[in-house]
Amino acid sequence: MEILNKINKKILFLTIFTIAFQSLCYLIGKLGLERSVLLDPKIDQIIPFISPFIFAYIAWYPLLIILPMVIYYYDKKSYYYYFSSVIITSILGITLFLIIPITITRYTGELSGISSSFVKLIYFIDTPTSCLPSFHAAICFIWIFLSLKSKKMPTLFKVLVIVISILIILSTLFIKQHILLDVIAAFFVVLIAYNLSILFKLDKKVEFLLNYLETI
Repeated sequence: MEILNKINKKILFLTIFTIAFQSLCYLIGKLGLERSVLLDPKIDQIIPFISPFIFAYIAWYPLLIILPMVIYYYDKKSYYYYFSSVIITSILGITLFLIIPITITRYTGELSGISSSFVKLIYFIDTPTSCLPSFHAAICFIWIFLSLKSKKMPTLFKVLVIVISILIILSTLFIKQHILLDVIAAFFVVLIAYNLSILFKLDKKVEFLLNYLETI
C-alpha cells in the first residue's frame, strides 16, 4: 500500500504512454509483412519447444506496468532512464522492422494441455512478423541494465527482476515466438538506447516533462 500511495498518477500516465508508443511502433512494423523474409537458422532448430514457458512470456504484459512503477518507487532516476530507453528502443525497433522485415517458423507439432492452449492463443493473436528485435527481450534487457546500474533498489528486488527478465527472454525462444537473432538484436538495440539516454542526459528531460505535467 505504501508503494501505491507514493506513486504519482503522472508516472502511471508516462508508463502507459511507453506501452502505447511501443505497441504502435510494433503494429506499424507489421506494414513490412509482404516483404518479410523467412529465417529459420539451424541453431534455433536445436532449441526445444517448451510450452510452460508461455506463462513467463505472458507475465511480461502486466509487468510492463508493475515493474516500472516499482522502479520509480525505489529509484526515480532509473525510471527516467527506463522511459527514455523504451522510447528510443521503440524508434530503433520500428526502423529495423521496416528495413529488415523477417518472419520465422513457429512450432508445428502437437499442442495439448493448458500451457499449449495459451501458446495457441498467442499464435492466433500475434503474427510471426516484426520479429527483429524482440520487444519482449528488449524491455527485459532494459530492466536488467537498470537493476545492475541502480544503487538504490534493494538487492532482493534487483535479483528478482533479473531472474524474471531472463525467464521471459528465454520464453521467447522456447515457445518459438522469436529466434536467437531477434534476442541478440534486442540486446544491442537496448545497449545503444540506454547509452544514448545517458550520453544526452535524457533523465533530466524526462524529469522536466514530469514536472511540467505536475503543473497541468
